[in-house]
Amino acid sequence: MLGHAPFYYEHTKKYIVVFGTLFNDLFIIRKSKDGNKEDKIKCSLFYSTKNKQLERLVENPNLQNQWESEFPRLSFELIGFSYAPYRKENTMNYSLNTEHNKLAKLSYSPAPYDLTFQLVAYTCYQEDLYQIMEQILPYFQPEYCVKVKEIPSLELKRDVHIVLNGVSIDLDNSGDYLQEMKVFTSTFDFTLKGFYYGAIEDK
Repeated sequence: MLGHAPFYYEHTKKYIVVFGTLFNDLFIIRKSKDGNKEDKIKCSLFYSTKNKQLERLVENPNLQNQWESEFPRLSFELIGFSYAPYRKENTMNYSLNTEHNKLAKLSYSPAPYDLTFQLVAYTCYQEDLYQIMEQILPYFQPEYCVKVKEIPSLELKRDVHIVLNGVSIDLDNSGDYLQEMKVFTSTFDFTLKGFYYGAIEDK
Protein backbone atom coordinates (compact mmCIF):
# COMPACT_ATOMS: atom_id res chain seq x y z
CA MET A 1 0.00 0.00 0.00
CA LEU A 2 2.82 2.43 0.83
CA GLY A 3 4.49 1.57 -2.46
CA HIS A 4 8.12 0.96 -1.56
CA ALA A 5 10.58 -1.90 -1.33
CA PRO A 6 11.10 -3.41 2.14
CA PHE A 7 13.79 -1.79 4.28
CA TYR A 8 15.19 -2.22 7.77
CA TYR A 9 17.75 0.06 9.46
CA GLU A 10 17.66 -1.60 12.91
CA HIS A 11 16.72 1.66 14.60
CA THR A 12 14.95 0.05 17.55
CA LYS A 13 17.72 -2.50 18.04
CA LYS A 14 20.35 0.26 17.98
CA TYR A 15 18.49 2.32 20.56
CA ILE A 16 18.17 -0.68 22.90
CA VAL A 17 21.91 -1.36 22.58
CA VAL A 18 22.79 2.31 23.11
CA PHE A 19 20.64 2.52 26.23
CA GLY A 20 21.99 -0.70 27.71
CA THR A 21 25.60 0.31 27.02
CA LEU A 22 25.20 3.33 29.30
CA PHE A 23 24.76 1.04 32.32
CA ASN A 24 26.82 -2.07 31.52
CA ASP A 25 29.90 -0.97 33.47
CA LEU A 26 28.52 0.20 36.82
CA PHE A 27 30.42 -0.83 39.96
CA ILE A 28 29.88 -0.37 43.68
CA ILE A 29 32.25 -0.59 46.64
CA ARG A 30 31.28 -2.88 49.52
CA LYS A 31 33.25 -2.61 52.76
CA SER A 32 33.82 -5.38 55.28
CA LYS A 33 32.19 -5.09 58.70
CA ASP A 34 35.42 -3.87 60.28
CA GLY A 35 35.91 -1.38 57.45
CA ASN A 36 39.41 -2.62 56.60
CA LYS A 37 38.56 -4.33 53.31
CA GLU A 38 36.83 -3.03 50.21
CA ASP A 39 35.44 -5.13 47.36
CA LYS A 40 34.71 -3.65 43.94
CA ILE A 41 31.56 -5.35 42.65
CA LYS A 42 30.15 -5.04 39.14
CA CYS A 43 26.39 -4.65 38.71
CA SER A 44 25.16 -7.35 36.30
CA LEU A 45 22.88 -6.03 33.54
CA PHE A 46 19.99 -7.92 31.89
CA TYR A 47 17.36 -7.05 29.29
CA SER A 48 14.29 -8.24 31.17
CA THR A 49 11.17 -7.05 32.98
CA LYS A 50 11.17 -6.35 36.69
CA ASN A 51 8.71 -9.14 37.51
CA LYS A 52 10.66 -11.75 35.55
CA GLN A 53 13.86 -10.85 37.36
CA LEU A 54 12.25 -11.20 40.78
CA GLU A 55 10.53 -14.47 39.83
CA ARG A 56 13.81 -15.90 38.58
CA LEU A 57 15.58 -15.03 41.83
CA VAL A 58 12.92 -16.48 44.10
CA GLU A 59 12.41 -19.67 42.05
CA ASN A 60 16.12 -20.46 42.09
CA PRO A 61 16.44 -23.70 44.19
CA ASN A 62 19.88 -22.62 45.46
CA LEU A 63 18.74 -19.13 46.31
CA GLN A 64 19.07 -19.35 50.09
CA ASN A 65 22.75 -20.29 49.81
CA GLN A 66 23.77 -17.64 47.29
CA TRP A 67 21.25 -14.84 47.81
CA GLU A 68 23.84 -12.11 48.38
CA SER A 69 25.95 -13.21 45.40
CA GLU A 70 23.02 -12.46 43.07
CA PHE A 71 23.25 -8.75 43.85
CA PRO A 72 23.66 -5.99 42.88
CA ARG A 73 22.02 -6.36 39.48
CA LEU A 74 20.24 -4.18 36.92
CA SER A 75 17.51 -4.92 34.40
CA PHE A 76 16.03 -2.73 31.70
CA GLU A 77 13.29 -2.96 29.11
CA LEU A 78 11.72 -0.93 26.33
CA ILE A 79 8.21 0.00 27.49
CA GLY A 80 6.71 1.78 24.48
CA PHE A 81 6.79 4.42 21.74
CA SER A 82 5.05 7.74 21.24
CA TYR A 83 5.19 10.20 18.35
CA ALA A 84 7.02 13.44 19.21
CA PRO A 85 5.47 16.23 17.09
CA TYR A 86 7.48 18.91 18.89
CA ARG A 87 10.66 17.46 17.27
CA LYS A 88 9.26 17.16 13.75
CA GLU A 89 11.56 18.50 11.03
CA ASN A 90 10.55 20.03 7.70
CA THR A 91 9.30 17.11 5.59
CA MET A 92 11.08 18.51 2.51
CA ASN A 93 14.50 18.23 4.16
CA TYR A 94 16.56 15.31 2.96
CA SER A 95 19.91 13.59 3.43
CA LEU A 96 21.98 12.83 0.35
CA ASN A 97 25.08 10.70 -0.14
CA THR A 98 26.84 10.66 -3.52
CA GLU A 99 29.68 8.44 -4.70
CA HIS A 100 31.69 8.71 -7.92
CA ASN A 101 30.01 6.99 -10.88
CA LYS A 102 27.16 5.73 -8.69
CA LEU A 103 23.58 6.75 -8.01
CA ALA A 104 23.00 9.14 -5.15
CA LYS A 105 21.26 7.81 -2.03
CA LEU A 106 18.51 10.06 -0.73
CA SER A 107 16.33 9.92 2.38
CA TYR A 108 13.78 12.47 3.55
CA SER A 109 13.35 13.74 7.09
CA PRO A 110 12.76 10.98 9.66
CA ALA A 111 9.78 10.62 11.98
CA PRO A 112 10.59 11.60 15.59
CA TYR A 113 9.54 9.11 18.25
CA ASP A 114 10.08 9.04 22.00
CA LEU A 115 11.08 5.58 23.27
CA THR A 116 10.26 4.90 26.91
CA PHE A 117 12.75 2.77 28.86
CA GLN A 118 12.67 1.52 32.42
CA LEU A 119 15.81 0.62 34.36
CA VAL A 120 15.53 -1.24 37.69
CA ALA A 121 18.31 -1.70 40.25
CA TYR A 122 18.14 -4.63 42.71
CA THR A 123 20.24 -4.92 45.86
CA CYS A 124 20.13 -6.78 49.18
CA TYR A 125 21.53 -3.77 51.07
CA GLN A 126 20.15 -0.24 51.11
CA GLU A 127 23.68 1.17 51.00
CA ASP A 128 24.32 -0.64 47.69
CA LEU A 129 21.13 0.83 46.24
CA TYR A 130 22.14 4.36 47.19
CA GLN A 131 25.56 3.80 45.61
CA ILE A 132 23.99 2.76 42.31
CA MET A 133 21.75 5.82 42.35
CA GLU A 134 24.75 8.09 42.87
CA GLN A 135 26.53 6.44 39.93
CA ILE A 136 23.62 7.43 37.65
CA LEU A 137 21.96 10.64 38.83
CA PRO A 138 24.85 13.13 38.32
CA TYR A 139 25.00 12.40 34.58
CA PHE A 140 21.35 13.20 33.84
CA GLN A 141 20.56 16.90 34.32
CA PRO A 142 18.08 15.83 33.17
CA GLU A 143 19.48 14.37 29.92
CA TYR A 144 22.54 12.62 28.54
CA CYS A 145 23.62 12.83 24.90
CA VAL A 146 24.98 9.92 22.80
CA LYS A 147 26.05 9.98 19.15
CA VAL A 148 24.37 7.23 17.10
CA LYS A 149 25.10 6.04 13.55
CA GLU A 150 21.58 6.05 12.17
CA ILE A 151 22.12 4.93 8.57
CA PRO A 152 25.72 3.96 7.70
CA SER A 153 25.07 3.97 3.92
CA LEU A 154 24.15 7.67 4.14
CA GLU A 155 26.85 8.38 6.72
CA LEU A 156 24.13 9.74 8.99
CA LYS A 157 25.07 10.40 12.60
CA ARG A 158 22.92 12.16 15.16
CA ASP A 159 23.15 13.20 18.80
CA VAL A 160 20.42 11.24 20.59
CA HIS A 161 19.20 12.61 23.91
CA ILE A 162 18.23 10.31 26.79
CA VAL A 163 16.18 12.04 29.49
CA LEU A 164 15.73 10.84 33.07
CA ASN A 165 12.08 11.53 33.92
CA GLY A 166 11.96 10.26 37.49
CA VAL A 167 13.19 7.78 40.10
CA SER A 168 11.25 5.70 42.62
CA ILE A 169 12.54 3.55 45.49
CA ASP A 170 10.97 0.46 47.04
CA LEU A 171 12.41 -0.48 50.45
CA ASP A 172 9.46 -2.70 51.41
CA ASN A 173 10.41 -6.36 51.95
CA SER A 174 6.87 -7.66 52.37
CA GLY A 175 6.09 -8.41 48.70
CA ASP A 176 4.91 -11.82 47.50
CA TYR A 177 8.15 -12.47 45.64
CA LEU A 178 10.48 -11.68 48.50
CA GLN A 179 9.19 -13.96 51.26
CA GLU A 180 11.81 -13.87 54.05
CA MET A 181 14.65 -12.57 51.88
CA LYS A 182 15.54 -8.91 51.58
CA VAL A 183 15.70 -7.10 48.26
CA PHE A 184 15.55 -3.39 47.63
CA THR A 185 14.72 -1.86 44.27
CA SER A 186 15.01 1.50 42.56
CA THR A 187 13.21 2.23 39.28
CA PHE A 188 14.47 4.82 36.79
CA ASP A 189 12.16 6.06 34.02
CA PHE A 190 13.84 7.32 30.83
CA THR A 191 12.84 8.78 27.49
CA LEU A 192 15.12 8.26 24.49
CA LYS A 193 14.47 10.81 21.73
CA GLY A 194 14.86 8.69 18.61
CA PHE A 195 14.17 8.95 14.89
CA TYR A 196 12.81 6.51 12.30
CA TYR A 197 13.77 6.88 8.64
CA GLY A 198 11.76 5.82 5.61
CA ALA A 199 12.95 4.10 2.45
CA ILE A 200 16.14 5.29 0.77
CA GLU A 201 15.72 6.33 -2.86
CA ASP A 202 18.25 6.13 -5.70
CA LYS A 203 18.59 9.43 -7.52
